[in-house]
Amino acid sequence: MSDARDQLKAENEKLRRSVASLTVENAFLRQKLDALAKRYFGKKTEKLSPDQLQLLLSGLEQAQEEAQEEAEEPPAITKHALRQRSA
Repeated sequence: MSDARDQLKAENEKLRRSVASLTVENAFLRQKLDALAKRYFGKKTEKLSPDQLQLLLSGLEQAQEEAQEEAEEPPAITKHALRQRSA
């Protein structure tokens, strides 16, 4: 019985070392993957200039103003709506 217990303890220790080794390897591979992902998907060399940003914002403001004006205007009566009213 002592022999079986010793074998189990030895196997347990071996498995613990294996887990520790694989944990270190896993952490290393995750670091490599993160570095590769940052390199591939990270910030691009093309930057947005302030003029481009201003153009984008002015286009957004203009679209908002147009949408607000359309919301304030009464809906146009179409021929289809007139036909339905007279029928």
